Amino acid sequence: MATTKRRERMRVYVSPGNTKLGKVLNVSLPPVLTCGKDVPCSKDCYALKAWKQYPATRFAWRGNYDAFKRSPDDYFDALVASFKKSKVALVRWGVSGDIVDATYLAGIIRVAKELPKKRFLVYTKRYDLVDPTAALPGNLTIVVSAWPGYALPEHVMKGFGVAWMRDPDNPDARIPTTAKACNGGCEKCALCWSLRAGQSVVFDKH
Repeated sequence: MATTKRRERMRVYVSPGNTKLGKVLNVSLPPVLTCGKDVPCSKDCYALKAWKQYPATRFAWRGNYDAFKRSPDDYFDALVASFKKSKVALVRWGVSGDIVDATYLAGIIRVAKELPKKRFLVYTKRYDLVDPTAALPGNLTIVVSAWPGYALPEHVMKGFGVAWMRDPDNPDARIPTTAKACNGGCEKCALCWSLRAGQSVVFDKH
């Protein structure tokens, strides 16, 4: 008699939050490796500190990346299942890492569509992957990240909310005076989850 082997669910690592974010679900990937080529922040990446200092963090972030590369469909299915278990409404993609490729972006969009009661946020410097004219689920916000001296295409800057980085040693004259300064506490503020084209937020270098 033939038996059917039950497929084991893929393991993914989702953080329930941290002291800065508060109760915000987040899923991360290895820094630099998953980012665009020659991004200027690679040398000063804040996520590299955690990557180097905490073995458990490296294991989780690398595990997520390996799981995605092995089977994108299973990876995003596992994330949907994980997010469903939590009552937390806010989800952030990539406290570390970036949108890997078009397949990863498609997965982010699919997850948002499958979980309409959750609100999703992703910051990105992958300007080549995001399209201001593309229809996105209303519960997914893409915010493009800027860096002093790093070219930000005009159509991208005008098509999405922008997260600026403020470095007193390397001022960025493009930062608008209307940019809202981030003071942390994402769980209570949640501004970036509703940031739209023409709006911006500014973070101090950390």
